[in-house]
Amino acid sequence: MLNMRQMGLAMQRQGRSFLGRIAEAEGRRRLIIAAIVLERYRIRHGSYPATLQELIPEMLASAPIDFMDGRPLRYQRGEDGRFLLYSVGLDCVDNGGQMWVASPMGVSYVTSELFDNYVTAGRPGFRPGPDLVWPRVASDADAEKVRHEQHKAQADRQAQFEDDQANEQWERTARRQAKVESILKARSRGMPKEAAVLAQTLHNESASGTNNITLNEMLTLKQVIAGAEPEIVTFELPISYDALTNLGSLQLYIDPCKDDESDEGCNVGQLECNRATNGNCLLLWNTIYECPGKHALQAGLTLNDRPLFNKQTYTPHLVYNDPREVFGPVTPFALTNLCQFSLSSAHFQHEYGVTLKARLPEANGDYVLEIKSPVGELVRTLKGKVADGVIDVHWDLTDERGKTCTNEAFDTVFHITLPDSGRSQTIKGP
Repeated sequence: MLNMRQMGLAMQRQGRSFLGRIAEAEGRRRLIIAAIVLERYRIRHGSYPATLQELIPEMLASAPIDFMDGRPLRYQRGEDGRFLLYSVGLDCVDNGGQMWVASPMGVSYVTSELFDNYVTAGRPGFRPGPDLVWPRVASDADAEKVRHEQHKAQADRQAQFEDDQANEQWERTARRQAKVESILKARSRGMPKEAAVLAQTLHNESASGTNNITLNEMLTLKQVIAGAEPEIVTFELPISYDALTNLGSLQLYIDPCKDDESDEGCNVGQLECNRATNGNCLLLWNTIYECPGKHALQAGLTLNDRPLFNKQTYTPHLVYNDPREVFGPVTPFALTNLCQFSLSSAHFQHEYGVTLKARLPEANGDYVLEIKSPVGELVRTLKGKVADGVIDVHWDLTDERGKTCTNEAFDTVFHITLPDSGRSQTIKGP
């Protein structure tokens, strides 16, 4: 007979070579045969045998042998009606039927039929244990433990992703805000040669009458007080909303400057364009995702590939791909919010709950968070203090009575106090 231990160690040093795969395949074949015999015994007698010797001579002429070390296969009957059947594997060391070993992802073992699904599929974070084990149905406790560990690992990855996204957002916006003064002093961009035709097409006669308004004037930001400040800031532009929808769309840029480090551009975090009662365009800007303090704002008109028509003669004036965007003048604007929320705070998944992140202008802060249903009913109140300038509060979607909420959306209100400066504010959150 071959020295199985020396062969196994040699194959381990060389990795899973062709010879190693053959040996492992033979070991698994013998496990399969033994498992089939055990099932036949259970069907005939109502339970599995206490030892493999009970299979002789009724089922087998001799005890099934482990190909790896020449000894009988390892077998144990559990009190729960299951059994453990395994080979010592290529290292010829009995590890007690260990199927999984520690991995970088933290899952240390699985004793279930998940063995074939995960190992053969090459799932990241799992690697085979030293023994060849016949997969057995997991107990409810085993299965629940695996599900819990997998859920926790996914929740940790989700939290890390949101942290990274929030930090990148805050660093990017602060970097651009630092350039505000130079942006405001910079020379404005010129208008394209089609500016006159664009202005004529976008002109809203019902609001502006017959007065000729230049495209630069149309794209000049003028704030109107709508009662939703400071969270929602509204700008009215003398542009026909109906004409705009057939031509392109309006954008709002904050601290517009070249930024090669980000694919996000300079667009504000959240913007809506609505129709005013007089037919003009209303830009509704949700400011909670921006840095507090002074900023530079600029309206932009993004054009579609459609022809423009002269309203007098209805002759087409084609607008080509260059330019596709027209910019208005840069305007200074000050945000009075006491915090900047992360964009990821606007979304949540039911299985992982809600995590709200916000950056304060000072290190120390107190907050009271009110979570409400879309109809205004108070669901939960959470309180906390921060000493690092960042609010990071997790809500598990349970209400004050511990009942899990199933709503698809919630409203939040933050009551923020900065003890060092004595400032306080109530602001609608994500």
